[in-house]
Amino acid sequence: MHLQARNLAGSRLPHDPTMPSRAFPGFVLFAQNLNGWDIGSVQDAIRIIRLVTKKYNIDPNRVYVHGLSNGGIGTYELVKRAPWLFAAALPMSAPTEAGIISSGLGPAVSHIPLWIFQGRLDAGPTPGRTQGYVKSFRDAGAIVRYTEYSHLGHGVWNAAYSEPDFFSWILAKNK
Repeated sequence: MHLQARNLAGSRLPHDPTMPSRAFPGFVLFAQNLNGWDIGSVQDAIRIIRLVTKKYNIDPNRVYVHGLSNGGIGTYELVKRAPWLFAAALPMSAPTEAGIISSGLGPAVSHIPLWIFQGRLDAGPTPGRTQGYVKSFRDAGAIVRYTEYSHLGHGVWNAAYSEPDFFSWILAKNK
């Protein structure tokens, strides 16, 4: 999906009014982590993002993060540890919010728009748990868009990527 969105953008810049809604004119970096997001791996991901942003002259006001399942936890960890870095975050089926709420850090990340995805049939996290995160983030002042898929369990990412405004929502966010 990301490659198709990148190719659809062609040579257009993010603010081009002729940009198709399913296009993404950007650099996509997929940080991988199979063993959980400890402080070292989060710091490594932040370093990689900063290096790639500088090397490829990426607009620092248009850095976005999203992740699936454990990567959703990574999304929250990155936002928690580098709230100055991201223009938007999109966690999908994240089993935890990386302690942002329980540590009282909601206000510190509330300037970052969130689009949170959840399956109603998911047991880890349950919709109630994720809805609790949504409420806590909103109570802290964050702008949160929440999408719950009634027919899905944990694997919501293909449905999320298929949202008609998935990429255009991201592109509309700018620090």
